[in-house]
Amino acid sequence: MGKLRTTLKKLQRFLGVTLGIAAGLCIAISAMSLKFLHEPIITKTLVMVNIQIYLLSLPLMTYQKPHGFLEINRSTVMLLVLNGVSIYASMFCFFQAVKYVPMGEALALATTYPPIATILACILLKEAFKILDGILLVTITIGVFLIAQPEFLFGGATQSQNKVLGVAFAVGSSTTCAIGILVTRKLKTDVVVAENLLSVAIPALIGSCIELSSVENGFLIPCLRDVKWMFLGGVFFLAGYGLRYFALQIERVGPVSVAYTGQIAFGYVFDLFIFHVPINVISICGGSLIFLSCVATTVTQCAFENRQKSNNHHESENREEENSIVL
Repeated sequence: MGKLRTTLKKLQRFLGVTLGIAAGLCIAISAMSLKFLHEPIITKTLVMVNIQIYLLSLPLMTYQKPHGFLEINRSTVMLLVLNGVSIYASMFCFFQAVKYVPMGEALALATTYPPIATILACILLKEAFKILDGILLVTITIGVFLIAQPEFLFGGATQSQNKVLGVAFAVGSSTTCAIGILVTRKLKTDVVVAENLLSVAIPALIGSCIELSSVENGFLIPCLRDVKWMFLGGVFFLAGYGLRYFALQIERVGPVSVAYTGQIAFGYVFDLFIFHVPINVISICGGSLIFLSCVATTVTQCAFENRQKSNNHHESENREEENSIVL
């Protein structure tokens, strides 16, 4: 019986990590689809993604919380709004970044959020700051500079405006994602999944419609070719987040996060074999630094949480021993 339980646990961990890798692959495929589109079609893809999220949240809302938002207090509503705006900003910046820089670079820069979230948690949530957090943030910054390759550091030709915009949007996506993670952590169990989804979909739909209204022919129906890539990008983007959610239900955050960060490698592979982007060794080194920093952040965070659990377990055992002695 014990061996069977151990085997099932190993299979569960393997499935969790596999789902994490599949989630990263879906995000990479979604980014690849965006490469075949142009403005304002990319914004319409964002609209399609959030319509799918909205439609998914409605049956979940009926199942999880039949009384709707009536039980949510004002502070929770404000946090939900902040969560929705930050996640929408992250998606918008990511979709824009893919336009201007190669996929591998966009995905690498957009996954720098773990160390950023850790530092912001120290500042905003007063969590303990560790020297290693600062070192990893510096490493991430070096990785960003290696990908951006600014002229004042690397010389050569003047940096194109597209490259600068792409890097800025990708880093903006990562930063706003980190803010969304902090808000989600602050909410904890105050809301259900459906409410979280709705808080993302509604601001995103409003923001996307405002953006489309400012673009000429923004609301025109795209051609069949664009609809195909829009649908593919939207479905795989939503699938990526869905698979990551299910992976986190059966496996710890650490292994899933590391597997999910594998989207960086998929991005560079797609760049090379589909878009025939020349290999840039410096950029790949920057992406590798970012990947290693994200892995190190996740591993150290898990180790810290395990130590806390162990200490709490020992404290509870000591209290039980003291109580038994007193009795």
